[in-house]
Amino acid sequence: MADIAFIQKEIELRQNLAGNQFITPDPKGGKVYIMGELTSAKNFEEDNIYIFLETRLPSDEWEYNTEDYDDPRIQPEDESDLINRTHSITQTSRSIPFGDKRKPISYFSFPVAWSLRASDQALLSEWPKVLVQVNSCDAWGKHKILGYGFLEFPAMPGFYQISIPTCRPVENLYGEVHSFYLGGSVRVEDPWEMANSFALNEIGEKSQVNRYGFRTQSGGKVNFQLNVVIQTNAELLKQVEIVEGINRKQKKELKWKREQRKKQQIINREGEKRTVGPMGRG
Repeated sequence: MADIAFIQKEIELRQNLAGNQFITPDPKGGKVYIMGELTSAKNFEEDNIYIFLETRLPSDEWEYNTEDYDDPRIQPEDESDLINRTHSITQTSRSIPFGDKRKPISYFSFPVAWSLRASDQALLSEWPKVLVQVNSCDAWGKHKILGYGFLEFPAMPGFYQISIPTCRPVENLYGEVHSFYLGGSVRVEDPWEMANSFALNEIGEKSQVNRYGFRTQSGGKVNFQLNVVIQTNAELLKQVEIVEGINRKQKKELKWKREQRKKQQIINREGEKRTVGPMGRG
């Protein structure tokens, strides 16, 4: 009976842990939860690095989800809530040598989190992106832009370690000398244009963006660790079917073990009768 009791306890434990208070997804579309951190920045030429993050949704079919974590105590001007920040700035981190080649690395461990809602079509098309702008501030208070990069959210659930390469525009020798001695740097008027791989012409057809003449210099890399959770109604039904299949299998095994236990008890009783009968007559 120990095996049967153990299986029954396992079924009850799973049901108690799962419960019935889950936040269910929309009938059409789904919810996306992305949590993680900006861990570090490597191979940048300057010290005292800080990073600017800007999140942009690709279309109206994406929106920020606030109903699942809405806290009435948080005011609109309160910046203590780190979820769904469209603009974020990390702390300033000094670079230290790392590895055998002693290349510079700056550690941040800056938390990031997004909670989004999207339609079924949006989940299969373009996903949101985050502009990553790396800056530095030296001992004289001179600020420079060290590189631009773009983080695109993974379209599959799981854990990801992502390294974002960056680059910065280069103007001419005079501009580089001015940036070195007086601070400042060449800025991109609209960095999001760098993320576009195509544009629409006058009649709405896609055409490739021509970047000829846009001089850049490679920068370092910015590293992220992200956990992606995607909740859709179709996936929910699939998981429910899997759990029901497991429960049916366990109940079937439980029934089979009970039948085997009864058969064994009958065989044992018959064996006892055969053993006791002749001894009683003797």
